[in-house]
Amino acid sequence: GGTLFSGATDTCIGAFDVNAGRPAGVLTNAHASAISSLLVIDENTLASGDDDGVIKIWDLRQQRCCHELTEHEDFISDMTLAADGKTL
Repeated sequence: GGTLFSGATDTCIGAFDVNAGRPAGVLTNAHASAISSLLVIDENTLASGDDDGVIKIWDLRQQRCCHELTEHEDFISDMTLAADGKTL
């Protein structure tokens, strides 16, 4: 789509509508620590990772976290989706 997402040390996730050339929204306090990685899973789902090793899965329609993974002990530097489209 035409949305660019950003995450930063302020713990917020921003959305920018590229087609309209304006901000589309922000998820404030999305994490407890700096956001270090983002991955668009599909048009309604976003994954975010932070410096504490927490990964959150977001439902963009409802603008809320629908799942949180806390198994990692270090910052999340990158995420990818497996070929099956279901494994992060």
